[in-house]
Amino acid sequence: MFPRHHSTVLLVSLVLVCGLLGACSPPPPPVVGEIDVQPSTTIFVGGMATLTTKASGTDLQFRWTTARGNLSSSTTSSVIYTAPASPGPDTATIEVTGKGGSTVRSITFEVIVPPTPTPTPTPTLTPTEPSTLTPTATPTLTPTPVPPLAEIFPQVGYGEAFVFINQSGGLDHQYMEEEGCRHSGTYGLQLTYAMSGDGNGGWGVHWDKAPTGNFDASRFSALALWVIGAYGGETFQIGLKDTNDREVKVESGPLVVVSRSTWQMVKVELSHFRENGVNVASLRNLNFGFNRNHGSSIICIDDIAFE
Repeated sequence: MFPRHHSTVLLVSLVLVCGLLGACSPPPPPVVGEIDVQPSTTIFVGGMATLTTKASGTDLQFRWTTARGNLSSSTTSSVIYTAPASPGPDTATIEVTGKGGSTVRSITFEVIVPPTPTPTPTPTLTPTEPSTLTPTATPTLTPTPVPPLAEIFPQVGYGEAFVFINQSGGLDHQYMEEEGCRHSGTYGLQLTYAMSGDGNGGWGVHWDKAPTGNFDASRFSALALWVIGAYGGETFQIGLKDTNDREVKVESGPLVVVSRSTWQMVKVELSHFRENGVNVASLRNLNFGFNRNHGSSIICIDDIAFE
């Protein structure tokens, strides 16, 4: 048995350690912010939204669940939510667990059915009495609407859009008419993405079915496009692949700082692709891609052009 004065010294030492280091009390539970939803908690059936939460603590683990919808992942801080096929409320919940316990946050979606366009009524023709002939008015010609892809990328020609998703990647693309997602014209391309682990994916245009089977960009010096982000600071890859399957991807980060409020122009010189073996005179596709280094967010792209 320790002498009394040794026991007293040990007790005082333990008190000092507990007081200075906090080692004798459990750590607090994780601090978790509210779930951020982009673009909105009101969503069409089958629509997609990005869910992000910020948390601080020790040894954090994330667990997402939904009542009816689907998630691109259940264990990352940011995921893509896909609404169910039927309307009504739905709930998404995140439980963040750390050394000090767990903290739970939830949000509620209102899943709705897209409005049905009102058909234009067919006019009823009423016979009229013969009348004196009058000059026929010159008809006003209504211009043929430009398809969304050709409006976003006027040089697309016989090109067709495609989407690629691998492993645990999640990506959705839409042609948007909202002003915030188009730089000019009628449409802009919205890409919603969430990548983790080995997941990757993207959107692009290929010329496999063009009469020549390729796109000749040899007379151009650069590829340009305009981009805006949901948060700002988003990054992505710009890729070109030729008909020999030689592909090179360029990171957007050194080329542009994406803004959430102002459209930014991105320009990449074609010489970079040429010098790395891509035959720009015989392109199979161009693409915009994402992997885990790009995380998750929403960007809008418009006015793609070789120049």
